[in-house]
Amino acid sequence: MTFDQVYCIQYVKILQKKMSTFAERMEGTEVYVRNNGTGTETLCGTLHITDDYTTAGQTYNISCGTSCGDEVVLRVRHEKSGDEGYLYKGCIHMWELEAYTVTQAGWYML
Repeated sequence: MTFDQVYCIQYVKILQKKMSTFAERMEGTEVYVRNNGTGTETLCGTLHITDDYTTAGQTYNISCGTSCGDEVVLRVRHEKSGDEGYLYKGCIHMWELEAYTVTQAGWYML
């Protein structure tokens, strides 16, 4: 997700697409805010999938504090599979990706 200017992101909201055990393919997805002007990248957090396969259960809010940048980056890495690591290869399945900042008027979705 790329923006036309730098924003300080408070949190990123992800709505998982697969409301089943396929959701596990996103386990461990890392959410970053990148500032392309300065070349910096800040880890907001890591997505941990729940076994609640409802829309509410598969909606995740990842706090970014006040990380500032012009891009939100998702990375999922499942280098090892089977007994040594993850059950499935990594894959990003999502319906929505939203980033929020706070202004004097309140929360603002970018």
